[in-house]
Amino acid sequence: KVFLAKHQSPRSDQTKDKDRGRHNAQRSVACSSTSSSIGTNTMSIPAPIATGTFLYLILGCALLGLVFASRLTGRLSKDNAEIANVVVIISTISTWLFWLCAWMHQWHPLIKPIYEE
Repeated sequence: KVFLAKHQSPRSDQTKDKDRGRHNAQRSVACSSTSSSIGTNTMSIPAPIATGTFLYLILGCALLGLVFASRLTGRLSKDNAEIANVVVIISTISTWLFWLCAWMHQWHPLIKPIYEE
């Protein structure tokens, strides 16, 4: 405390109060700008990804239903139905993953085209 008291420049109380008021005003502006974004979730899943995922889920379930119906009608044997189930699941996940990668690469491209005039 002694070191600070010796080396500080003398300032009036009014100047200190003005600085405090300015600092509080800046802090309230900063808080008000961040408080509006506190309620929003910035890490949410984009709507096109959720929609596409839901559609691929429906497609996979429909194809599994066709395999199940083919097994019930006798068109597929038990062994072939089991293989068809694995093929449907793997192909649905693979096509969904390919679509997801293609969509995400176009969402925020790392390399932007440079157009010549």
